Amino acid sequence: MTKRSPGATASRASPSSSDRCRVWRSGYDKGMSLPCTSPVRILVVDDEDDVRLTLRSMLESAGYQVLEAPNGKVAMTICRSQPVDLMITDIFMPEQEGMETIQAVRREFPNLPIIALSGKAPGVYLKTARLLGAQATLEKPIRLETLLETVRTLLQPDRSQQTGA
Repeated sequence: MTKRSPGATASRASPSSSDRCRVWRSGYDKGMSLPCTSPVRILVVDDEDDVRLTLRSMLESAGYQVLEAPNGKVAMTICRSQPVDLMITDIFMPEQEGMETIQAVRREFPNLPIIALSGKAPGVYLKTARLLGAQATLEKPIRLETLLETVRTLLQPDRSQQTGA
């Protein structure tokens, strides 16, 4: 969950833990715990409307708030204008593709968790996405259980165990 106050964003580790959340200062640095009531915000970046709609449905069914962007350029605008707790991005998109977006996020928001997706020749591209800074990778089509487990893992304060290819 996310709550905005001057200079800080509060994020709950999962939508089911209603009593405590983590406070993240600007730049997504770790902070302190305090009561929280806003949903976790996940930004879904994909040029295919059907994929965004499917991911939105999956994530909202688990209690997450979902923001959408059709490409990395729009995604970066959203990240700069409002708090985002996790980004899920496709690799192949027009205007600004996933690899560029991952690099831009790492520069501006180094601790924002990123999941990279691909259905087109996923092997080498998802490995490259990991090298550029994605903490997890998933091949399309995505199973609901796999997506939600990956999201939960990355939203935990101690993300020492990473998920994906």
